[in-house]
Parts: sequence; structure tokens; C-alpha cells
Amino acid sequence: LVFRDYKKISDMEQKINQESQVELSKIKGLEEEGKHLKEEIPLYRQGSSIRLRKEQELTDKMFEIKYKKEKINYFFAENMKSSLSNIYQEVVTEVEEYAKVNNYFMIMKVMDADFFDTANAEALRMQINTREVIYWSKQDDITDVIVKKMNDRYKKELSSKDGKKN
Repeated sequence: LVFRDYKKISDMEQKINQESQVELSKIKGLEEEGKHLKEEIPLYRQGSSIRLRKEQELTDKMFEIKYKKEKINYFFAENMKSSLSNIYQEVVTEVEEYAKVNNYFMIMKVMDADFFDTANAEALRMQINTREVIYWSKQDDITDVIVKKMNDRYKKELSSKDGKKN
């Protein structure tokens, strides 16, 4: 909930969307130029140098539009992913500091994560929202104690089996 309700996230998303819209409006201008070329080409005689030049312009324009769309989509996704990851780390740090100051043992819902391999912003958001622990007091972690106890018991079991065989 902290991550979802943090205003900085909606502001960041709005800013990235606005930047993308500016770039998409530039592409719309290129698409209009392409549309005009498509309408203009049939006005020239088949095989004429002007028509060939216009056809080449149209081909170049279509490739430019495709490239720019892919580039905008890529940078939009990467910018969104990077920004979400940075804000998530900010939230984690804030919760962790609060927990330490107020002597909390554990705060449930989110845990540290490595977002490097996350495919896109939506997958990152899903990963963040499905975390289980955001803070825990490491000095109270009993994992090593339990593992040692279980390993010691297992060693004893093996020793007693070996003793019975002899």
C-alpha cells in the first residue's frame, strides 16, 4: 500500500507519459508526411525519376516512423522501470529506517529484490506488489540456528546408524 499510495509514483508516471506524448506527436507529424507522399506518388508517371524519388522518400519515412516508435516504446518502458525501481528503493529505505527507530522486528508485505532481470514496468510493479517482507531485524534471524540444530541432529542419526551396524 505504501508503494501504491505514494504520490511520487503517480507524478513520475504522469511526467513520463507526458514526455512520451510529446515524442508521439512528432511521429504523428511524420505519419502525416507519409500520408501526403502516398497520395502524391500516383500523380507521377510510373518509372519517372520524380516518382522513384518520392517512393524512396516514402520508404525512408516509413522506416523512420517505425524506428522512432520502437525507440519511444523502449525508452518509455526502460524509464518507467528504472523510475519504479528507484522509488521502490526509496520506500524500502524509509520503511526500514522507521522500523529500526521504532524497534520493529518485522514489517510484512515487501522484501529486497533485484529488479535487473524484470522484463518491463508492469512486471516490476507486479513483483513489487507481491513481495512478502520489507524489513526484518537481522540479529533476530534464526535461520542459521535452525540449520545448525537440524544438521547436528542429522549427524547424530547417522552416527547412531553407523554404531548399530558395527
